[in-house]
Amino acid sequence: MNLPTTHLCLLLCVLAGMATGEEVAAPVASGLESITVDELFEDVSHFASDEFEGRGRGTKGHDLARDQLAKRFEELGLEPAGDEGSYLHEIISVSRRRETSTVVGHNVLGILPGADEELGSEIVIVSAHYDHLGIMDDKVMNGADDNASGLAALLEIAEAVTGLEGEARPRRSILFAAWDLEENGLLGSMYWTQEPTRPLEDVAFMISMDMLSRSFLGVLESSLFVLGTEHSADVAVAVEAVGEEEGLNLVKVGSDLVGSRSDHWYFMDSGVPYLFFTTGTQKHYHSPEDDADSIDRPLLHACTRYIYRIVEHVTQADTRPAFAEEPLRSIAEIEQIREILNQVIEKRDTFVEKEGLFEQVEGIRTQLDGIIALGEITEDTRTMLKALAGMVVLQLEEK
Repeated sequence: MNLPTTHLCLLLCVLAGMATGEEVAAPVASGLESITVDELFEDVSHFASDEFEGRGRGTKGHDLARDQLAKRFEELGLEPAGDEGSYLHEIISVSRRRETSTVVGHNVLGILPGADEELGSEIVIVSAHYDHLGIMDDKVMNGADDNASGLAALLEIAEAVTGLEGEARPRRSILFAAWDLEENGLLGSMYWTQEPTRPLEDVAFMISMDMLSRSFLGVLESSLFVLGTEHSADVAVAVEAVGEEEGLNLVKVGSDLVGSRSDHWYFMDSGVPYLFFTTGTQKHYHSPEDDADSIDRPLLHACTRYIYRIVEHVTQADTRPAFAEEPLRSIAEIEQIREILNQVIEKRDTFVEKEGLFEQVEGIRTQLDGIIALGEITEDTRTMLKALAGMVVLQLEEK
């Protein structure tokens, strides 16, 4: 395993200090230390409280979340990056037949200018969606994991990087984006790629965080799904360079296995290198039980710290990552999917029994063994894997 970038940078700083006789600070560590379990849980509890009415489109609670996020960005010292010098970016729906336009939502955007004279014009987007499902059948869908957890991570990372000083300041600019209308077809992030408030060609990298605080189907403990390495060898190198210092099992799979489930999708379509981070679906997904008390606090903390390390890496790198139109495939991905199936089969007692389901799972695991032995991924393999992903998400049901 390569020496993690943050440690390497720190080592070089120490050596430089020894050579000059000057004392050198440890800026990256100080940024990490500002990310705490208590602050993350405080934000999750806040935005997932009944006061926000499930942050559903058209509710007062949704608008309250929007306005509070804009205020938080201002308090953190982020510059407005929305419309006309504000933190808000109007999402406009146009009816050509009626020749009318309607504001249907607002992204919340704040930017930290990069410290480097040349690289400062390049932008790294760090984002999470803030909307959720509102009130359904008279029950508040508070959306703690989905996606108050990603929102809390966004705010903690913003606080961490705005507190950095001197050479520790990010060389590239960071656009912090709280997307709206993700639950309505990714409308907020899609609209930004069509009507960006900063030139899309200046976006060097994009991070999307969506659901970071519950184990996938209750079986993958301490695991974080990482999607996007297949579209950039440079990004894959960054993921490996940062390492697994937070005790996380990094599950690197292709975005095609998940589909358009989060806000990275239209950036991918636009040829922007990206990473989508999630701990995956779980039994309280899109249910009234997705409350703050049900989240895994240490898991959210570990995920946020890891993503911060990625942000630090890509904002300080000398070159921006390149995007690969043709996805890069690896047998390691198949091996990780097989391990997920192993966990599901091992813990089958935690799932609702459905006739023939686990026989299918075991059959697919056997097929994966054949692919691994062959050492080759074909189009037929990808088709089968997509079917597997749909089956696991849609048919496996936790008790």
